[in-house]
Amino acid sequence: MVNRRVLQGESLKAFNEGIDYVFNHWDALQNSIYYHRGGDNSHLKAKRLIDDVRDWFIQSNDPLHIDDLKGFINERLLVDFNLQIADGSDEHIAVELMVTHEDCLNGNFMTIEFPREANRNPNFYPSMEEVN
Repeated sequence: MVNRRVLQGESLKAFNEGIDYVFNHWDALQNSIYYHRGGDNSHLKAKRLIDDVRDWFIQSNDPLHIDDLKGFINERLLVDFNLQIADGSDEHIAVELMVTHEDCLNGNFMTIEFPREANRNPNFYPSMEEVN
């Protein structure tokens, strides 16, 4: 029997920050909320999706696989928002979440340092004038 590592303490806190950041910056989900693709309670459906994906990681007793996560997310998007992802961003999201989860399990919080800094510092992103 393989002992499954679990997130706890700082690792769990970091993972929660990371998962929120990933979903809150995913254009497909944010546009679905903005355009009420899930009805008037689209925002609540998105929050439930995030919570359910978080639970998928934390409560699973089986090995975690990217394809399973991607399928889970896609099923929820189809049911809750009548949305099918065609741009491949679902794969990117699944990979990003899996990497964040693994990093947090290993006590490596570098994957969430960017979102942490962006949340702490409102001037973290350069303005268009600074870019040009």
